[in-house]
Amino acid sequence: MAFIRAIFKQLLADAKDPRITILQGSRQVGKTYLLKLLSKKLKNDHYFNLEESDDLRLFNADDKAIVD
Repeated sequence: MAFIRAIFKQLLADAKDPRITILQGSRQVGKTYLLKLLSKKLKNDHYFNLEESDDLRLFNADDKAIVD
């Protein structure tokens, strides 16, 4: 059974804002679950995991390379 946290509504609202939202918290509290649920709800496949070497390499590049 899925439990939708109150923060999900705020994340959904923040998704309309062009600024970056950072979601942080302790290990295994559902951050990844929330982001994947948000991605599915918004039909957006831009999910990056900075524990993956390819994603980390991308975000360690200069700003212009990240935006392109």
